[in-house]
Amino acid sequence: MKPDEPANQIIKTDKDFIKDITAASRFGVSPLLHLLLWSVFLFLVFAIAWANYATLDEVTRGEGKVIPSSQVQVIQNLEGGILAELLVSEGQKVSKGQTLAKLSDIRFSSESQESKLKYYELLTQIARLTAEVEEIPLSFPAEITRNAPGMVKSAQQLYDTRQRTLQSTLDVLDQQYRQRQQEVSEMKTKRNQLSTSYDLVKQELDMSEPLVAQGAFSEIELLRLKRTANDIQGDLNAMVFSIPRLESAIAEITQKKHQEKSRAGAEKKFGGHGLLMDTGELKAGNEEELKKATRLHTATHLLHAALRKVLDPPAGGEVQQAGSDITAERLRFDFTFPRKMTPEEIKQVEDMVNEAVQKDYKVTKEEMSYEDAVKSGAMAFFKLKYPNRVNVYTIGPESFDPELKTEGPVEGHNPSSSNFSGPPFSRELCGGPHVSHTGEIGHITITKEEAVSAGVRRIRAVVE
Repeated sequence: MKPDEPANQIIKTDKDFIKDITAASRFGVSPLLHLLLWSVFLFLVFAIAWANYATLDEVTRGEGKVIPSSQVQVIQNLEGGILAELLVSEGQKVSKGQTLAKLSDIRFSSESQESKLKYYELLTQIARLTAEVEEIPLSFPAEITRNAPGMVKSAQQLYDTRQRTLQSTLDVLDQQYRQRQQEVSEMKTKRNQLSTSYDLVKQELDMSEPLVAQGAFSEIELLRLKRTANDIQGDLNAMVFSIPRLESAIAEITQKKHQEKSRAGAEKKFGGHGLLMDTGELKAGNEEELKKATRLHTATHLLHAALRKVLDPPAGGEVQQAGSDITAERLRFDFTFPRKMTPEEIKQVEDMVNEAVQKDYKVTKEEMSYEDAVKSGAMAFFKLKYPNRVNVYTIGPESFDPELKTEGPVEGHNPSSSNFSGPPFSRELCGGPHVSHTGEIGHITITKEEAVSAGVRRIRAVVE
């Protein structure tokens, strides 16, 4: 401090040792700070004005994910398969569209060969059944004769066997027809004879009654005449009732002859469910195998219905039958579905099917027009031309009312009456054969669920 300065006066050299507020009040604000403040203010005003009046050429917004170059990438194939060759090594850089690995084509080539054989088999069946239904000579397309001569030979043998069986059946029916006609002719002759005998006895009786009153004829003889007249009248009435019955039997034999002529291939046109043998039966070499295959065939109806109940919307897409194959050992059922079934869904389907088996539902068959079958709720999935008359198999209540498709009490229906029932477990158009009750099927076990192609799954199952 200088000698002439007051003791309480603060000089600028003391500014660093006093509070900022005190220094500002004593010495004022630096001009540079004012200049900086005004510069910031003017910049903000300019920025706001520019943002308000300026026009952008393009605005783009998007989402992205930053993936470090060191992150491990997963290579995945939805169809699966056996790895045949790996074309890249660990740490190698790859480009878009580059082939990374090759899968073995053994599985796909075998499935392709299986499909080709199936195709040839179906062509031979079409040729054979067309010949049977239209009663024309059997001929096979050149494609089958060239590529599958073994199938052609088997189909020809089956055709010849069925023709012999059919002819034998028709011969038996012809013999029955002639026998019934002979019986009708004999009945009519005997009826005429009895009618004549009755008229004669009646005349004798009318003449004898006045003689009894005069004492010229025995009452015992009169009673004998009455008994004879009564016996003849009874035999005559029996003949009158027997003739229409025999005529109905003749008409039935005539109808059966017509059915036998068309039965050979008719059922195949709308069978479904792997019915690949001659008369609508399944793949079976003897009666015992046929019984097992019949149980499995009926099981496909239960399986199909259970799949639709478990997997249909909103669970994941409508289930439609896409094919099946049944032998005495197992069933194979293909259906449309966009994804792999979960273990819980497979268990749920299996439990539902076995529950229907345990309830021992009755399997009923109805013959009706195709339009009535569809209206009644019967399912038909094969893209085939159905005949006017079809068979509908219902698995469920003892009786089924097609108009009643909802559960619970319904106005106008008595739940205790025989014509009341809820919706059946399954109702489908089919060519048979089937068991009479689901309890005959046995316990059903799903052994495998796999992909066949995009959007088509396959289930394999057995019965115990």
